[in-house]
Amino acid sequence: MVSLMELRDFVRSRGSKVSLIELANEFRARKEAIEPMMHSLVDKGQVETWESTPVTCGCKSSCGCQEAPAEGPIRFYRWKVQS
Repeated sequence: MVSLMELRDFVRSRGSKVSLIELANEFRARKEAIEPMMHSLVDKGQVETWESTPVTCGCKSSCGCQEAPAEGPIRFYRWKVQS
């Protein structure tokens, strides 16, 4: 099982946004198990979060646009820069 510190360090080292799905894949864990831990990091002010609705191009080819219909918005996280 992934620890809170491992998630925090991964998001910090990433340097850019990371989705909940990417976190689940990286740590081979269910996103339902990771989400509460990420929420804890958001509450502590260490990580920022937002949701984005995926946009697809409709080409139905292998361009990488992931034409599969989205189940809803995707949650992203990034390290919160302390000012």
